[in-house]
Amino acid sequence: MAEMTYTINVTDKQFNDLENCLSGNPEFLLFSTNLSDITLKVDLKQEKEKKDSAENIVVRWMNDIRKKTISFTDYSSATKMLGEIKSYCEAVIVAVTSK
Repeated sequence: MAEMTYTINVTDKQFNDLENCLSGNPEFLLFSTNLSDITLKVDLKQEKEKKDSAENIVVRWMNDIRKKTISFTDYSSATKMLGEIKSYCEAVIVAVTSK
């Protein structure tokens, strides 16, 4: 998708005011005019998707692996546990790379 760019000309003072405001990393900007009572709100922060975002998926995978290692108490079953973790990682790779 092509990015659309629009230029709005403002005075030097308005530009400096906007530059100073943006350097404070605000969550949103409100634009208004003296000609009408309408205010335009522009969100500057992109909200992360709460469900199934990449970050949440990776955290879930890491928690699954941690759960497998937490129950590890018997050193004689280390090979079995490592095999389970390897299989789990391979399944995750297949799930992520499959089309």
